[in-house]
Amino acid sequence: MNFFNPGDLVHIPQDVWLHSDHPATTQKPTIAILLEKSENDDGWYIFIEGQKRKVAKKHIYPMREAHVS
Repeated sequence: MNFFNPGDLVHIPQDVWLHSDHPATTQKPTIAILLEKSENDDGWYIFIEGQKRKVAKKHIYPMREAHVS
């Protein structure tokens, strides 16, 4: 099990559903910043591509050197 904290950099894979007023999916693997846990603790709010979005916990991975280009 991964334990994350607000402010952590995380890896979000390609084709992950991002929830917001204008839902979208990631077009490529990307890096995001964790902001806060969601109200019902099923995901996290993240800052990704200049926007605050919600993503399910199962799609959040810790950053590793392999994810940095």
